[in-house]
Amino acid sequence: MKYFITGITGFTGQKLAGELTARGHILRGLARDRGKIPTGLQSGVEWVTGNLSDKEALQRLVAGCEGGFHLAANTSVWSADPDAHIRDNVTGTLNVLEAAREAGVKKTVIVSTAGVFGPSRQGEKTTEGSPRPATYHTRYETSKALMEKEVRKRNDLSGLWVMVHPTRVYGPGILNHANSVTRIIDSYRRGKWRILPGNGNPKGNYVYIDDIVNGMILAMEKGKPGENYLLGGETLSYRDFFHILGEESGRSRVMLPVPGALLTLMTRIICLPANLTGRTPLITPSFMKRYLHHWMPSSEKAVRDLGYQITPFREGVRETLKWLKEMEKEEGR
Repeated sequence: MKYFITGITGFTGQKLAGELTARGHILRGLARDRGKIPTGLQSGVEWVTGNLSDKEALQRLVAGCEGGFHLAANTSVWSADPDAHIRDNVTGTLNVLEAAREAGVKKTVIVSTAGVFGPSRQGEKTTEGSPRPATYHTRYETSKALMEKEVRKRNDLSGLWVMVHPTRVYGPGILNHANSVTRIIDSYRRGKWRILPGNGNPKGNYVYIDDIVNGMILAMEKGKPGENYLLGGETLSYRDFFHILGEESGRSRVMLPVPGALLTLMTRIICLPANLTGRTPLITPSFMKRYLHHWMPSSEKAVRDLGYQITPFREGVRETLKWLKEMEKEEGR
């Protein structure tokens, strides 16, 4: 089959493209800058230059495709432009779906985030049917939740999309902000990460990159139009996360619990230069606060309806550490 992919040059996009190509599918990708296309994607993919606001480029992207994967999004933790997340994540998604509808594309898998379902309430697992929060911690989550509302309003787009919601992704691949968990894993093994957020007990869900890729393909093949599917992995407290990481890396380290109030203060200080220079900070107070809650999403629906499979964290982190060591040797670090 022929698929279009937005966000193909990102962490997950590159992995998805590799898997689809290996399965014999034909791909067309959207790139803002042809000069920044990764070497591994320069052949085997038909390229269209443009962005999510360029409707003519989107028409060229989707023409002749039977399905598509919309991964492109503004995931920045901060922006000098208050409208950037809405323009990219809401309007951009509508532009993609409109172009796909006009071209007769049968199904588009939209990648959202598990964050739109909010943190777990009273220790309960979060599901696709859980009540949505009234407000969100970040502009990113807010824009993704609004995107879904706007898409569902459009009767002309009904039956043309499926939405997946990954949790905290990790695994081999480019080490950018979308792969921040792997960056933490790498920092830990090199002795450069000793912080234990809060008291170390808040829980989060960690999903191996290969599971996300397979989940998106399953959503294309088996997903019911108009449905949401949480694509997660194993739920762990920070203490458990670093305990397993220490065992698998052979480098158990003493971790320093840092109270939430102090972490918030630290992020406020980090953000001061951003307000003056316009440069994106590493993290913001609102983003930090979300990591002090329990996030326990359930992937039972995807497992049941799609045949989705979850890689145990210990197994996934073992493969990730192996890859990091190989990369270290190649780079001569």
